[in-house]
Amino acid sequence: MRIGELSQRAGITSKVIRHYDERGLISSRRTAHGHRNYNEDDLERLQLVIKLRKLDFGLQEIRELLSRFRNGQFQGRAEEIQVRLEKRLAQVRAKKSALTEVEVWLERLRERMPQHAGRRAHGARQLPEPGSRKTFPIPVIDGCCEPFCGPQTCAPMEEESHKK
Repeated sequence: MRIGELSQRAGITSKVIRHYDERGLISSRRTAHGHRNYNEDDLERLQLVIKLRKLDFGLQEIRELLSRFRNGQFQGRAEEIQVRLEKRLAQVRAKKSALTEVEVWLERLRERMPQHAGRRAHGARQLPEPGSRKTFPIPVIDGCCEPFCGPQTCAPMEEESHKK
C-alpha cells in the first residue's frame, strides 16, 4: 500500500510516517518510481509505534523494543522485559499522581473564579463584561496562586504571606 493509504488506516499523517521511516522505526520498500510502499506487517508495526508514543515512550526506546518484537510477540529474556515494564509503570504512576494533583488544584481554582451572568463564587467578584478593560485578581489557594504566580495574581497579597 502507498503512504497515503497507510496514513489513513493508521490515523496519522504521511509526514509522521516519513519521520518514523527515516528514524528506522518502520521500513518501506521503494517502487521503481521511488514511492514508498508498505504492507500489512508495516501497518501492524506502525500501530505499535503509535501506541508506544501515546504511552510516552521515546523514539530510541521504541526502536530498542521493536528490535525484539517479532510475529506479534516480544522476544528476549522475560526478566529484562519485566524490568522495563516495571520502570515504565513507575513513571506512569508518578505522572498520574502529578496530574491528579494538578486536577485538584484546577478544580479548587475554578471554584474560586468569578462566575458569568451574575452567578458568583463565594466571596468572588463578577467577571468584567466582554471587551471591557477591567481586570480582576485571580483568587489564590492556600496563600498562593502557583503555578500561575505573578505580579497580577499575587500583587494584592502581602509579601510575608506569599508562599514560595
